[in-house]
Amino acid sequence: LVLREYAIKKGGWRDLNYAEDVEFFTRIGFKFFIPIIFRIPVNKKSYSNLIDSEISRYSHNISSNIKRSIRISIDLPRGNGYKFSEYISLPNFKLKKYLVPLGLLLYSVAKIKGIYRYDENLNNYDLMFRFMVSGLIDPVKEIKAKESDVIFTISEKTVNNLGLSWVIKRFKEINLTAYRCLQKDFWVIAGVKIKNTLYKHGLSNCILMVDTN
Repeated sequence: LVLREYAIKKGGWRDLNYAEDVEFFTRIGFKFFIPIIFRIPVNKKSYSNLIDSEISRYSHNISSNIKRSIRISIDLPRGNGYKFSEYISLPNFKLKKYLVPLGLLLYSVAKIKGIYRYDENLNNYDLMFRFMVSGLIDPVKEIKAKESDVIFTISEKTVNNLGLSWVIKRFKEINLTAYRCLQKDFWVIAGVKIKNTLYKHGLSNCILMVDTN
């Protein structure tokens, strides 16, 4: 939660569509994060479906769909602070190599408009998760949450960028067990109190993660 006055003092939300929350929370930071389920996780949807949902939510015809799709594609690297290599490694470009030239054009426009990146080594998406992992607290201990409601998932790619050993160490510090699981069409590292929570929320092919360091 962020006080409105504090958010305004820090510059408020930029108009960056789907990427505005990542940019905002990375810019202001946060001190703690509570890993509990209070709604159906948005990442049960694939990346492409999330973008499609965002477009259809505000667009009403083909022309407006195209305009909004272009706008989102430009705002995504701006808010997430992507370098070009990170931008074209996104699923849409990896699966459809013929779109890479279009990606270069969109990224060039994004650079002209201004890309917000707050760490040299991490894009804003990964940096946001570094804040989350750093601020993890035990919800059972702190707010008396049910163990079956405790779960934290983070993409394997982001975990590798942050450091697997560090992520597992932070999980252990709040009594979470780490698993590598398949979530829809991508791999995640998940921390839970009870293993059954993984399957309850649609994760599969889960393997226990052991820190060898």
